[in-house]
Amino acid sequence: MAKFKTSLLAVTCGMSMTLLSTSATEARGALTSYIVEGQSTESVAKAVRSTGGRITHELPIIDGVSALLTRSEAAQLRKQKGITLFVDGTVKSQTIYNPYGYYAYTVGSAPIDPYARTMAGVENAAAQGFDGTGVTIAVLDSGVWAQDPNVSSMSMYGSRLLALYDTTIGGQLAMYGWQAADQYGHGSHITTVMTSQDTSVTGRPLGIAPGASLVEVKAFDANGSGSYSNVISGLGWILANRYYLNIRVLNLSFGATPQSYYWNDPIDQAVMKLWQAGVVVVASAGNFGPKAQTIAVPGNTPYVITVGAMTDNWTPNDPTDDGITSFSSAGPTYEGFVKPEVVAPGGHLLGDMDTMSMTIPKKYPAFATPDYDKYVMSGTSQAAAVVSGVVALMIQANPYLKPDQVKCHLLASSAGLVKKNGSAAYSIFQQGAGLVNAAGGVQLAGAIVPDLAARIASGRVRAGDSILAPGKTMPAAGSIVEGRLAPWSGLASLAGTHLMSGEALFTRYQPIYNPRLTWVGSRVRSIDVDYFDGNRRYVEGFEENPPPSSDSALALVTAGVADLSAALGPSSEAAASGAFMPTNAAAARAASGQGTVLSEGIVLSEGIVLSEGIVLSEGIVLSEGTVLSEGIVLSEGIVLSEGIVLSESDAIVHGRAAGGFLLGER
Repeated sequence: MAKFKTSLLAVTCGMSMTLLSTSATEARGALTSYIVEGQSTESVAKAVRSTGGRITHELPIIDGVSALLTRSEAAQLRKQKGITLFVDGTVKSQTIYNPYGYYAYTVGSAPIDPYARTMAGVENAAAQGFDGTGVTIAVLDSGVWAQDPNVSSMSMYGSRLLALYDTTIGGQLAMYGWQAADQYGHGSHITTVMTSQDTSVTGRPLGIAPGASLVEVKAFDANGSGSYSNVISGLGWILANRYYLNIRVLNLSFGATPQSYYWNDPIDQAVMKLWQAGVVVVASAGNFGPKAQTIAVPGNTPYVITVGAMTDNWTPNDPTDDGITSFSSAGPTYEGFVKPEVVAPGGHLLGDMDTMSMTIPKKYPAFATPDYDKYVMSGTSQAAAVVSGVVALMIQANPYLKPDQVKCHLLASSAGLVKKNGSAAYSIFQQGAGLVNAAGGVQLAGAIVPDLAARIASGRVRAGDSILAPGKTMPAAGSIVEGRLAPWSGLASLAGTHLMSGEALFTRYQPIYNPRLTWVGSRVRSIDVDYFDGNRRYVEGFEENPPPSSDSALALVTAGVADLSAALGPSSEAAASGAFMPTNAAAARAASGQGTVLSEGIVLSEGIVLSEGIVLSEGIVLSEGTVLSEGIVLSEGIVLSEGIVLSESDAIVHGRAAGGFLLGER
């Protein structure tokens, strides 16, 4: 059983969780910052103090602390039972900018069409009245361009900006916008993409969900640098305040190269707690593509919605040259999980940045457009922001959806990208279920009963029961996007290793929708969330246990769901089979009934699609026991990452890698 407790102080007033400055006496010798984990924050803090270590942050979301330790103090802690140490190295963005910028792709001062809304089906959803109203999106990034959130005339987000929290100065709840201002520009840009009410010169809104509320958590400084402890501290604050601020969606537009399995990475651990608490987490896939196995932390977490980037190649309304950007990271993860889940527009998107105060626009003025203080940037960060906005629209359509339902509906309503001749293009490991489709996601969400969560909690719904709202039917599996029919993929990746489809997956209650259950690979656990109060508002901790003995033959999905494992074959890159099969081809097989329709549901198993290992063309076979070649184990602990990447600005320079790193949009 694992359990942690959350600080009531952080819940009630958002005060600092930093306990000590990072400075220390010279007499103690050279100091290194560590993340220390154990059974509880209290027990870990006691252990650290017993060695003479200095605590800098309490991190209850991962049952730990960050601390400054000498080599001998770290050695003492490492000897204590149940204590784990990780080096909390400096994390820094590794962004690449296009010196040719905006004018490399436009004629004169021609405006850029904010194509993301149209291409992602948002205009269709907006026509039905969906704009994200009533849903709060939390953004953990470099801050936001805002003044005083209490004075709408001084902030472009007005009263929709509910809170600003800054972990870079010790954890402070800002009373004024300037106290947690974005000095870098990244956070402001993706927030524009996500929820700005401002419009471009074409008159179209810039934001995907312009009615959504915002919570901004600053964890990166003016150079795009931060630390694991700052990020985890911010995630803990979001968890503690999720009910009070109605946080339903969390956008994480950064990425780090995995240095351990996801279950050992402290950021991944924190992200999983937020998902279990009912927050839909959207993460960028990373800008380390196009090679396989380049999914970044925290997008490598099997629970979350991981987003790759695509582009219209600067030709709006012409789908023949649309494609995945060459920088977009591809799956599988090192553990062999299917990633990303979906792709979204991430090439040359417009966003606000302050020319006078932010690093990016000051260093790269070529990003500027004819629109005042609007800049063009590209990356999986922008793509993740698009999807976070789409998720807000879906939750507005049905506020009672649980994270796993949102994920399944989002995937099933996505549409695979195709080649110029209309044939299937990118594989599941490159685009997941395909291009996100807000219109389809809203349709599916609105077809489900609005009180499903209450039925689950009270035991009033059984596996296989209809969950369609009265008078609703399963929507037609296609949406009109940009004047053309976009057929839904109908696919859903479950447990990281299963690809499934079938109407029953959406119209019938599936036990995997129970927020108390987690299913990854061959592991199923029952998660109980403990609360401080009887109204179940403030999280105290989590208890993780095996499923009850009465559920030893637990059906995770019911009869009528189609398992595509046999239809897709083993996952081989060379043979383009399994998860390397083009998404459209897999969707076509599902639509033609080639999947195995389950007659008795599926009971806990190892998974079929990826159980044989994933054979890459380089000859590497991935399996559950894969040793991470990039993992670095040192005597002082595990180096978490070479740097967290704010994966936003990755533009092409005449078709070649800028700095030898990214290949640009195509």
